[in-house]
Amino acid sequence: MVNSDGIENQNRLGANIRGLRKAFGETQEDLFLALGLEGYSTSTISQYETGKRFPGRDILAKIAAHYRISEWQLLNIDYSNMKKIPQKPIGDISSGIEYIKQILPLICTEKAMMNHSFQEAYKLHAEVLNSICEKTSLDLEKINQCMENYAEARNQGIVEGAANRAWWMLFFGMVCSYITPEFWDNCDELLSRELSVQDIFKLGLLPSFDVERHCDEAVEWQEFVEEILKSVKKELAIDIYFLKHTKEYAELGEYYLALRHKFCILNNDLSKEINDMVGDEMLYAYGLMGNQYAQAFLSPHGKF
Repeated sequence: MVNSDGIENQNRLGANIRGLRKAFGETQEDLFLALGLEGYSTSTISQYETGKRFPGRDILAKIAAHYRISEWQLLNIDYSNMKKIPQKPIGDISSGIEYIKQILPLICTEKAMMNHSFQEAYKLHAEVLNSICEKTSLDLEKINQCMENYAEARNQGIVEGAANRAWWMLFFGMVCSYITPEFWDNCDELLSRELSVQDIFKLGLLPSFDVERHCDEAVEWQEFVEEILKSVKKELAIDIYFLKHTKEYAELGEYYLALRHKFCILNNDLSKEINDMVGDEMLYAYGLMGNQYAQAFLSPHGKF
């Protein structure tokens, strides 16, 4: 006998599957084929969505991986009204940067701009983001100088310097988290074809679309990502410490602490998948406690 809690969970899961499927522009048949449900009836997805049937643990894991979320998110976060993923081409970099600014807020106050180091860093920050939008080469030297200036401002008592320095480290962590080796190797070609996020998703070029394919390449890619993030792990922890010990930015510090786990920019013995799950649970807990940054990140309307 299923109790009322079980029915509620089953209905929530069904609504989430339907919401995610529609947001990604898939039919029930698309999802059925993507999950490889050989031996099941073609009405299986419909039964999941209406709550008439609950997927087994193996299929639950496949659904979560397919939409690049954790099983915990699939069961607990409301995706029922998730907006449809736009058909804008991935080459529309400016829209992508605007989305990233929503997830990683750039901090600028009148007090901070009175500090010369912060002012110079903020100017460099804007220049680099503009160059990214214009699809010119990424100026790593300028980014390093920007981060050094933010660090100087932070050491002079301008905590906003710590916030925006952490922005760069989390930006690289996010990019590394959402890019696959296949996408990286074919980036120029994919951008020239004006593919949308939906197209990239359907081509299997987002992480966790198929956890079994290209295992060797996945290991090599993870080692490459580790090398990129190795130098920033300690520095990010320092900036978060400054934020968490300042009244006006403590909430941002908590949020960035959760993202530090989610994007695996830390040294511990946990796997990337476990760190990602820990980050999810921290974001959910902070969201319940009213953290505005965590709530914005978890909002289904903010996904992608």
